[in-house]
Amino acid sequence: MKYNYNYKNERGDYAPKVLTLEDGRQVINPTEAMYAEAGYLPWTPPQPSESDMAEQERMASIESLKMQLAETDYKVIKVAECAAVGEAAPYDVAELHRERQALRDQINALEQMTNEEYNEAHPGGNVIKDESIEGNDGLLPEDYDYDA
Repeated sequence: MKYNYNYKNERGDYAPKVLTLEDGRQVINPTEAMYAEAGYLPWTPPQPSESDMAEQERMASIESLKMQLAETDYKVIKVAECAAVGEAAPYDVAELHRERQALRDQINALEQMTNEEYNEAHPGGNVIKDESIEGNDGLLPEDYDYDA
């Protein structure tokens, strides 16, 4: 059976895409009024909590820094190759090391931060500050089993 995940009844069941009305007729694309008559109300997944948003932002920052680090890997390999054959390094090795170490230090600091510390260090981010959002149980949309 196919379900319309925009509507649920009071037990939490999703509405079927083909709705059977009281007179026995089946409607393929029911309207909101038809769903309401059958006991299904509009439903939207809860919004991520402030902590979830902070975690997502923190992890995205870490991944971005790791990508920046990976983008300079070829320079390290080139320096190692030149050293192996006795040629001069094509890059300033000390500067390259400083840049890469700064990225690693930032990654390590972010990995050790709690979500609350991240929020304090990054005010004005995309974090939801309002805990009064109705239906916010802290689960992300990908955490729901829509076919259950």
